[in-house]
Amino acid sequence: MFELLDGKQVETVRVVAHTKSISRAAEQLGYVQSTITSHVKMVEKTVGQTLFHRLPRGVELTEAGAIFLRYSEKWSLLGRELTQELPSGQSIEGTVTLSVLESFCTTRMTDLLTAIFLKYPRIKLHLLPGFMEDTCQRILQGECELGIVAGRPQMGGVDFLPLVNVRMVWVVPMSMQLRWEEEGWEALDDVRVIGFGPQCVYQAVASQLLQESGIKPSQYSTFYSLEMMKQTIKVGMGMALLPYRTVKEEIEQEALGYLPLQVPTLIHGLVWKQGDELSPAAITIRDILVEKFKNEQEAD
Repeated sequence: MFELLDGKQVETVRVVAHTKSISRAAEQLGYVQSTITSHVKMVEKTVGQTLFHRLPRGVELTEAGAIFLRYSEKWSLLGRELTQELPSGQSIEGTVTLSVLESFCTTRMTDLLTAIFLKYPRIKLHLLPGFMEDTCQRILQGECELGIVAGRPQMGGVDFLPLVNVRMVWVVPMSMQLRWEEEGWEALDDVRVIGFGPQCVYQAVASQLLQESGIKPSQYSTFYSLEMMKQTIKVGMGMALLPYRTVKEEIEQEALGYLPLQVPTLIHGLVWKQGDELSPAAITIRDILVEKFKNEQEAD
């Protein structure tokens, strides 16, 4: 049950229960009253129970609310104990700008970012979306200290540390997958290839693989949003080479198809300016990323 709940919303319910007032809870937590009401409603929807009786003046716990309050107190206590047990990151501070592919960040780094924010509250981590060339240029120009790129940079002046081999897959409409099963390569005649643009390594690899197979796409279409690419493929407008994790759910639900072709994995790694001494905050972020991916294998 608690894995479905949002921590801030649980804390809101706990404070409302103690203050017996939406307005006093809003004042104590620094929210507007509509936010407090929204948090309470979201928790009630998640647990499927009414937690408060709404009175002319204030609120009162229902039987279910009293039970929920007991567990929310335990939740709050565990949070305080966890904060005390974790090694202190208070002494490390600074601003670190990390340039990273959107698809990599959203599928592999969300839990990691949460852990960084909790353990190192004085490190201000700024994320910038960027492809290989964007990221390397930013590093060379001093606009960011660290980057995560797909493939090994050919540009000089940056150090590269491999992190993880990413499984790639040809993503197609379900109709094209069925045609492929019947017709083979002929199903790809005059196909449109969808990608993030010529600056993206994924699209460059896709072009190379098609060329080696003797396939000439009718055209290339550029989209800068992963979600837009998925929707475009769903309606039959083309195919794309993407990391499997970004489309795993849609493939399993048969909302998107895929071609069972052998596609090389693509190394993703960390880059920073060659010869530069990184700040303590940047070294901390780099080491966390290295440790995170040290034992990870692309098993999907």
